Amino acid sequence: MDPKKWGAAVDKFAADPVEHPAHYTSHPSGIECIQITEHMNFNLGNAVKYVWRAGEKGDRMEDLRKARWYLDREITRLETLSAPPKCTAKCSEMHTFDETCAAPGGGRFDG
Repeated sequence: MDPKKWGAAVDKFAADPVEHPAHYTSHPSGIECIQITEHMNFNLGNAVKYVWRAGEKGDRMEDLRKARWYLDREITRLETLSAPPKCTAKCSEMHTFDETCAAPGGGRFDG
């Protein structure tokens, strides 16, 4: 490639709406949001993405509400993971693994 054309190639790459959209590359740090979020799970990555670009593409408050939605979803997911297992006897009780259920068919737990 002719060195005189390199500048045009770099400019085209930087302005690419698919590979490097402006609202992802405008952060003062000089890095793209995906460089951070690809190391997170889906919910946290999306929350960070919406905070990172808040107001860059449209309504800042809408972006922040979307971030909160993903944070709430992640909190619910984590709370569900840490909840005690439900009894397989369908007694509607939450038991720990060292408890025994008195209901018919009790004593087994789904974790």
